[in-house]
Amino acid sequence: MNAEPLLRRYEAHAKKLLRFLAVGGLASVVYATACTLLVQTFPEHKTAIGIGVNIVLIPIVFLAQRRLTFQSDGNWLRELLQYGGLQIASTAISTWTLVRFVTGNPTLDMIAFLAIAALAAIITYVVCHSVIFRDTALGRSAGKR
Repeated sequence: MNAEPLLRRYEAHAKKLLRFLAVGGLASVVYATACTLLVQTFPEHKTAIGIGVNIVLIPIVFLAQRRLTFQSDGNWLRELLQYGGLQIASTAISTWTLVRFVTGNPTLDMIAFLAIAALAAIITYVVCHSVIFRDTALGRSAGKR
């Protein structure tokens, strides 16, 4: 049995995952930086700042994930709506979960935040790969994998 096709497939998935993490990591740094700077200027508007920065970043990160990570040429409006919905749901669920696990202990809170962020990233990648950008890679026709 020739393992070369399996290795190529594994390598392709590994590269896609690394691109996903790079785009998401950069977006997280931009989000944290923008929120930090804006909250210092407008401390009474923390919630609006968090929501506003997310609203600005979702389409930008979508375009980066669409082209760089998943290399999609599918219906961009459908993909944008699905991706936006996924991000809104992920943010809402992550925030709801985090609020319930905040203990006041910085170490435990950091562990909870990291676990929630990691789980959100895993779920986002799986949904993007399996649903939103499925069968839409540039140069491939839908249904052929």
